[in-house]
Amino acid sequence: MTAPRKRSITRADFERLCRESRVVESHRQRPSVLEHELDGRALITKIWYPKGWLSSDRLRPYGLRFVRSAGRLRALGFPAPDVTAYGTVLDCAARYVTYAKLPGQPLRSLDARLDLEALATFAARLHEAGVYFRALHLGNLLHQPDGSLALIDVAATRFRRGALGLGQRERNLGALCAHPDDAEFWLEGRWSELVMAYARAAGFNLRQAARLRDRVGRQIRYRQRRRTRRGARRARLAALAGR
Repeated sequence: MTAPRKRSITRADFERLCRESRVVESHRQRPSVLEHELDGRALITKIWYPKGWLSSDRLRPYGLRFVRSAGRLRALGFPAPDVTAYGTVLDCAARYVTYAKLPGQPLRSLDARLDLEALATFAARLHEAGVYFRALHLGNLLHQPDGSLALIDVAATRFRRGALGLGQRERNLGALCAHPDDAEFWLEGRWSELVMAYARAAGFNLRQAARLRDRVGRQIRYRQRRRTRRGARRARLAALAGR
């Protein structure tokens, strides 16, 4: 595997890329994930736009975080993007990474066909390896043709020496099971099934498994309440602005 190239591209080249690519995701009406081809090879380009003077992107650019995280994950044996190029878009200071498109389907698209045991085992492997994948949700995990799982959108990944502690595990599982785009899937006790399968994969005893399930449940409820409060606050501000 060759090292990714760091290069800046002009605003004109970036705009041409946007026109000639399929927009997979947008953020605030601007393309954030593009799918395109080069020499017959399917590629993905992810874009981050400037946020402000207090953003951590100014000290640690998201594109560089993505490159480093993808490399470390692959070195640990976890399928992750193979970055071919990264850098800055001139004149607008946006950051980008381009990587070979990974084969497979997002777990979110599998719905009832999703194998909870496989997902739980994969999450336990990540945590045992000291990987805290902050963007852990069903849209950022791919089910590959060989049955393995792959990670995408890896910029917000943290690495620890040794296995993660119980607190980090419960927060990560809580984020997975409380993601708003997957709320319906995790109903009817599916989140509990996942946690118990995770406990088995991690080698927890019954007491540890029950404790983990209780704490993940608390994490889910906390995140749901926080999201409700934020929604109510935004609604109040919108109402005030409309007066």
